[in-house]
Amino acid sequence: MLQLRLLLAVMVMLLGVPHLRAEVALTEAATDTLKIYLLVGQSNMEGQAYTYDSDNTNEWNVPTMEFLLSGTPAATNYLANMPFDFKNSLDANWLQPRDDVWGVHYNSRDGTLNNILPTNNQADIVTGIQPLMPGFGVHTIFGSTIGPELGMGHRLGDAMQSPVFLFKSDKGGTTLGNDWRPPTAVAARGGSIGVEYTNTINRFTEFLDTLDADLADDGTLNAYNNATGYEVAAVFWFQGWNEKFNDSPYTAAQLQAEYTDNLKDLIYSIRAADSRIPDDLGIIIGESSDQHAGLNASRIAAVTQLNAEIPNSAAYFDTADMKDTDWGNNDSGDPFSQRWGYHFHARAEDFLEIGWKATGAAIDNGFTGSEVIPEPSTVAILFTGLLAMALFGWRRRHSR
Repeated sequence: MLQLRLLLAVMVMLLGVPHLRAEVALTEAATDTLKIYLLVGQSNMEGQAYTYDSDNTNEWNVPTMEFLLSGTPAATNYLANMPFDFKNSLDANWLQPRDDVWGVHYNSRDGTLNNILPTNNQADIVTGIQPLMPGFGVHTIFGSTIGPELGMGHRLGDAMQSPVFLFKSDKGGTTLGNDWRPPTAVAARGGSIGVEYTNTINRFTEFLDTLDADLADDGTLNAYNNATGYEVAAVFWFQGWNEKFNDSPYTAAQLQAEYTDNLKDLIYSIRAADSRIPDDLGIIIGESSDQHAGLNASRIAAVTQLNAEIPNSAAYFDTADMKDTDWGNNDSGDPFSQRWGYHFHARAEDFLEIGWKATGAAIDNGFTGSEVIPEPSTVAILFTGLLAMALFGWRRRHSR
């Protein structure tokens, strides 16, 4: 009877917690393979939201992660009004480094490493591969900043048994049709391969080389919890605003007309760039802050056409509820700023939710390599079956 009570208690606990219901970290077989995600795009992939309150963020009047976690009446009301899913898992641990998720941030314009500021102290700047934490954004001069990587990394880390790596390469103000122009687009429609594409792929394949060298040493990735291999799981593309403007030698009209084909060519080229990248590598495409009807239609068309070629190989998510929406006031009772709409108002919750949505798309479409994360219904069926077996065994024992 004690065993039955314990099983019931565990089932109620697991199925009663929203984010555990959705993503209980179960797999068909335990894995110890590093799962790698390539994050590329322009300024919103760089990351424009702030972690800590400072003179700068107070002057700009934007909600920071520190505000969201503060527990003040204003912050509590703000979170309560917010419909975003990430908030059910948000806690103070998100300010600390994880021990199962890592990242690196490159400037795709010149291929150099970006500085990382994990705190609000300028003396703490670090560079290179670091455990996931705040600070992988672009503005170290003003304080610790975040992009989609923070929400994405926490959701992936919580959902997976495998270690995770987020390889971020981006540059603000860049176009897909020119700066990121992939080789497949050049072969089909002319032009030159974009410097952002070239630098990103070069740095990414060099990173894979370091993993191969580490594995050759003793068969494990010592820096990544002794994983015994790695898989490139998906690419997350987050860009679009600058396609609204001319970028010589292309006009805005040309960039927009080519956007669907260029998106498809981007994934074709990444898949073909290296033998260690899967031929069916999935792509996650987020709606940019441009909210441009034509560009949105092009993103969705690219996803539809890629999925027609390889089912469940592409996913799209929108960001329409992250623009020009207020969830409450600051601690002084004043509304937060509505400036910087092209950067989702530099609000921490928007960038956390963008990363959360990207991971949701990855899980829903199986962009998790060899690791299988069941749907919520699968988890419910599993526990129902365990409960039925326990009840059957108990009845048999007590019917004798």
